[in-house]
Amino acid sequence: MNSIKRTQLIQSVENGGIQLTNIDSFLNAIKCSWVKRYLDSTNTSKWKLFYQKILKKYGDSLLFECNINNTILHEIANENIFLSDVLSAWSDVTHNLETQNSSKTILWNNKDITSNNKTFFYKDWFERSIKYVDQLYDYRIKDFYSFDNICYIYGIPSNNFLKYYTLIKSIPTHIKSEINTNNTPCTQTTFVENILGRKNKTNKIFYSLQIKNPTENSKIQNKWQVLFGENELNWKDIFTMPYKELLKAH
Repeated sequence: MNSIKRTQLIQSVENGGIQLTNIDSFLNAIKCSWVKRYLDSTNTSKWKLFYQKILKKYGDSLLFECNINNTILHEIANENIFLSDVLSAWSDVTHNLETQNSSKTILWNNKDITSNNKTFFYKDWFERSIKYVDQLYDYRIKDFYSFDNICYIYGIPSNNFLKYYTLIKSIPTHIKSEINTNNTPCTQTTFVENILGRKNKTNKIFYSLQIKNPTENSKIQNKWQVLFGENELNWKDIFTMPYKELLKAH
């Protein structure tokens, strides 16, 4: 019951809450703001070198764009608990972003693209600017490029044959079947770019991403609706009425 009440209290006034701060979401927002400072290329603080050394094996800043899994978080935690905590918060906050544009699905460190329960990251391929699934896909034949074509396009060494076929065979069916869609919602990559482009504090953005508006009426709302029958209640007006009247009184 307490959990339900807290969920209601953190909502906006229009949704029947009092905008009470959710402490967990607030702390996650602060941790995510650290990511902005880390990714800021104009920030040349020495502390960044320490974290770059740890993240380098995963692609450094790339990791904040990836659909990461707990395995990577545990590996990083062995070297730095704070960094693992930040990444966990970042993953929690950004995982609800629209990322259904499969052609822009990132190949590396992606928990949906695995082999033997391990994600992929080919550092030398990434350095050749291979990042997204669609870069391996030939839209003319609606299938992935042959290995010879990949070698020609990206200069991949000829002894990477097994690495390539293991990778494309590990891409799940739903990504393959949707790769030709033209939908272009906000991906995690564009989200990172937008956040970096903001000069003001981003804590509020990270916090608001975690507060989900209710998708259905509460039991109390349904009970009142039954009493009023076919007359549909405007809950937004009902919830905000006391505040409006209070403002008028002053």
